[in-house]
Amino acid sequence: MLINPSRRLFLLLLLASLFFSGCSLFPSKTPVADQTATIAALTPTESPATPTALPPLAVLVVPVGADPSLAQQLEQTMKTLAETAEMRFQVRTSLNQNELSADMTIVAALSPDPGIAALALASPQTQFIGVGIEGLTAGENLSLIHAQAYDTQEMAFIAGFIAGVITPDWRAGILLPADQAEADLLLQAYGNGLHYWCGLCQPAYAPFVVYPQSAQVLNPSEPVAALSTVDTLINAGVTTIYIPDGVMTTAFLEYMAQKHIMMIGSGKPPEDVASLWVVSLQAGSPLAAFESIWLEALEDHGGGTIIVPLALANTEAGLLGGARQRVVNDMLEELSNGLIEPGLVPD
Repeated sequence: MLINPSRRLFLLLLLASLFFSGCSLFPSKTPVADQTATIAALTPTESPATPTALPPLAVLVVPVGADPSLAQQLEQTMKTLAETAEMRFQVRTSLNQNELSADMTIVAALSPDPGIAALALASPQTQFIGVGIEGLTAGENLSLIHAQAYDTQEMAFIAGFIAGVITPDWRAGILLPADQAEADLLLQAYGNGLHYWCGLCQPAYAPFVVYPQSAQVLNPSEPVAALSTVDTLINAGVTTIYIPDGVMTTAFLEYMAQKHIMMIGSGKPPEDVASLWVVSLQAGSPLAAFESIWLEALEDHGGGTIIVPLALANTEAGLLGGARQRVVNDMLEELSNGLIEPGLVPD
């Protein structure tokens, strides 16, 4: 069959158009991006780690020979204060200048002195606290806490004052040591303390004797003779007795308890006399003032000195109650400030 020339031309053109359009029926491949480069670009760059600063450091120096009881109490106190202030805490037996570091904020030390004054000079950015270390002078970064020192006459004066405060009709007595010179000084000071409180201290009922009464213990190793001195005081109407250090024995205490005598002394009394024990006169604990001086040191306000007065301990029997203790403490403050001279007869 013959194909019309015009129709043949049409078919040729159609085939040609299909051939050239066929190239676009299969899309060309897009080049794949470099995945390694993309991942590297998306991965964050790590900055070098910055070291975390340690909290400031508090150090307690407990030298060999330090009071173990005080050391234990101060360690617990200082540990609690350091935790509250978010500080690290260490206990050391010594500290030299080569061991000082910038992170040491507070260093406290007990007696015997580990050279705290030299350490304070070597590390002016650190606050130092000397606890119970005598013979030092406070400095810009050195604070001191120590107990008030009392001699035997002052202790006798204090005991006489307390005897006056708690004894009905002022009937106070004292046991004296064998040494006559010391006995005279103690009796004078004890009497001054009594009269400082009650003036003439004249009894309202018999026996009408001058108080305080005294008895000298010439030989404490002879029980019968020693205890007879207590009877001397009891026969004179004495109801409160001061037993100074060096005279006190357990036998004395037990005998006075049997006679229902109130007692003033030092140290912890035996259990069987505790109900008649008025008070123990002993050095005050520096722990009472440590927290206040610690807070000052935290504020970088060093250089203070706190003197801890005498402690009125073992008052559980209630013979020296709260109001009477306040009266005694007022007198102790005057004594510490030099306003009272125990050896002189008060006006």
